[in-house]
Amino acid sequence: MKFRFTLSILALVAVAVTFVAAQGETARTMLEAARKAEVVDGDMNGAIKRYQAIVAQYAKTDRATAATALVRMAECYQKLGDAEAQKIYQQILRDYADQGEATALARARLGNAGVPVSARGDRPAWTGPKVDPFGQVSTDGRYITYVDWGGDGNLMVHDLITNTDRALTKKPSMPFAQFAGFSTISKDSKQVAYAWSNEKGRYDLRILPLQGTAFAEPRKAFDGNDDIKSIAPADWSSDGKWIAVNLLRADGTGQIGLVAVANGALRVLKSVDWRGAGKIAFSPDDRYLAYDLAVGDTDAERRVYVMAADGSSETTLVADHSNNVVMAWAPDGRDVLFASDRSGETALWRQSVVNGRAQGRPTLLKRDIGSSYSLGLTGTGTMYVYKSPSANFVQVASLDLGAAKIRPIAVNTFQRFVGSGGTPSWSNDGKYLVYKSCGPEPRAVCAINIASVDSGDVRQGWPKLSYLGGFRMSGDGRSFLAVGRDVKGRPGAYLIDARSFEISPIVTPRPGDLEQWSPDEKMMYFRTVETPGRALVARDLATGAERELFRQPDVRAGSMKISPDGRYIASVSGSVSGAALYLIPTAGGAPKVMLRFKSGEFDGFRAEWTADGRSLVLPKRINDPAFELWLVPMFDGGEPRKLDADTSGWVLPGGGFAIHPSGRQIAYVGMAGKEGAEVWALENFLPAASARK
Repeated sequence: MKFRFTLSILALVAVAVTFVAAQGETARTMLEAARKAEVVDGDMNGAIKRYQAIVAQYAKTDRATAATALVRMAECYQKLGDAEAQKIYQQILRDYADQGEATALARARLGNAGVPVSARGDRPAWTGPKVDPFGQVSTDGRYITYVDWGGDGNLMVHDLITNTDRALTKKPSMPFAQFAGFSTISKDSKQVAYAWSNEKGRYDLRILPLQGTAFAEPRKAFDGNDDIKSIAPADWSSDGKWIAVNLLRADGTGQIGLVAVANGALRVLKSVDWRGAGKIAFSPDDRYLAYDLAVGDTDAERRVYVMAADGSSETTLVADHSNNVVMAWAPDGRDVLFASDRSGETALWRQSVVNGRAQGRPTLLKRDIGSSYSLGLTGTGTMYVYKSPSANFVQVASLDLGAAKIRPIAVNTFQRFVGSGGTPSWSNDGKYLVYKSCGPEPRAVCAINIASVDSGDVRQGWPKLSYLGGFRMSGDGRSFLAVGRDVKGRPGAYLIDARSFEISPIVTPRPGDLEQWSPDEKMMYFRTVETPGRALVARDLATGAERELFRQPDVRAGSMKISPDGRYIASVSGSVSGAALYLIPTAGGAPKVMLRFKSGEFDGFRAEWTADGRSLVLPKRINDPAFELWLVPMFDGGEPRKLDADTSGWVLPGGGFAIHPSGRQIAYVGMAGKEGAEVWALENFLPAASARK
């Protein structure tokens, strides 16, 4: 009898454990769904309703989950500018005092003592068109390295004191494909290590003096081979003997390694997937490396790790179900500083480390820092972060070409934030809007989004491409035609399955640039890259046969768009003295000049044909970055005319727009907030002890 009673008790315990496990899984699923509505979809009101449901369900049975939902609900109200956020923070302090992390966040937002609330001392340190995220700040806080993307691709240095810029490299005139990549500055602020895309079509690692006025001959620290397609320096050791690097192998494997400064010897510490590590940082005593890696196929969840510099051990430092990114080590080496969106905004946290292992729970240092991309920490404890241009989103407006007007739609179900992505396009039947959303620059992993016109539902997938360029849905809706670079570093044109998002090559290597597909998807049109002059070539995808349609003698031969019926290509080409809009028959024949204008006045890269294939919508530059949209008749002999549209919030280039097959709507990429990238200095966030070496 006693034995039977014991079995009954054990059975009840098993049922209870199963119930609790299922309840925990349900709570996690509900939180993830609410967070997706908030962060991915940008639907604050919908997210608030989901968080309210979580609180109602778990207030008594799972206080930690309920407190987390309350914090994120308050963040949603805060983003909407609603004072309800303050009431929720007060509720957390009153009813959930036992939930330490939630109450710390609530106090921070209410301004109580213990956690810095304002961005005290925070300031924009460098703004303007040259700002980029490929460099690092020097330990003395004077210099930031960057790449001159608007010029010749040289490695540059910006002096934060004198606000001047100087080229560190002198790019050779040929071949044109050579340019600088990521760079890192030695701890004594005297040298810079940088990646260089060389004449062999791969990256090597070079070292130059940082200071001085004359061009110095770089020393090649690591040349690599055909097996190593890419190398990106991340950090110098304090003793100046090692450079931590991200590697990409020919088979698509990413690796974390160290390159010896003295002789270029490579020590591989860990193999990872093709995306590689985010930031890699040496501890001040050079014993450890901190880095972050993505979990799963997306960048939505990243974890922070600490590994011994000799590769002998590794531990997980931060494993929260959120995006956690290494920013730096504290100067005393006792904490790893990391950015996390666990509270609904990008905040700065610290995790104590003893002998390479986490001690205790993370502590909030500074809320809402606006960036998870660190350019390094100076010797005085000032952190420099790169802030991307304003948050971009995909939106739909009404289009009336007869009246030449574009007007916002009052209730817009398509507003979706896309990070550094964009490039919207419509399916042939007009039932779906497709666009890409990408993570933070410069290591942006891009997803393809398929939004239903009828329901507004969005299906998302991540093709395994290290770079995803232009793409469009196939005529049958079963795949995408795209250009990009696969995880093995091979550029080409690819077919992406619309269900599985698996990729298969159409043409590799990539034959040229600005690829366009015929409506029947049997032909591909592209520009060759040889100079002088670039040819417009038609390629039969079945046979590989090619024929030249048009050759523009000027090296600035530019963009092109194929007409809806596939019979013509509109191309903007020009020179310093002037430019022209050409109409080029795809069947062969002499091109026709439709419009002549000043060079740079019209942007053909973002031009779009109207749905009836009779006209072209062409952006016209007023002054950078402002532009207008013009309607250019291509067959009827009419005069170009400006469209009545407020484009002040549109993103061009990089965003793009697309006209619905009905001709009555237009999708575009808009911006939320001010334009332009910035580097910010974050100060006064470290406790006094952590700020000391």
